[in-house]
Amino acid sequence: MAKFTEKLSNEWQDTANFVFGIWLAASPWLLSFAPQQVPTVNSVVVGLITAAAAASALYAFRLWEEWLNVALAAWLVISPWVLAYSTQHVPTWNQVIVGALVGVLALWSANIEHGSGGHVAGR
Repeated sequence: MAKFTEKLSNEWQDTANFVFGIWLAASPWLLSFAPQQVPTVNSVVVGLITAAAAASALYAFRLWEEWLNVALAAWLVISPWVLAYSTQHVPTWNQVIVGALVGVLALWSANIEHGSGGHVAGR
């Protein structure tokens, strides 16, 4: 258990992205926009994929997992306008903010990994 806890703290960016993915998937009900089908489906699908990619990166880092989360983050930021629900402020702000955070953390994690030849001490 101590090794797992140490891994979570050493790889805090992926741990945070896992939490953001779970938040995103649950947010339609927590923020009461679940009746709005398009933003709800977007949040749940992107949230679950984000959480899965982050969990996979925690298990065994591969650079593609970070780039997948960067792509998902970019989608989250633009999707309210692409899918035409940008006038629905709660899901729009939720997805834009979470998207920005996930993107920054995934880029940070990819940069740390890439800068050390793909491996960080303790990974």
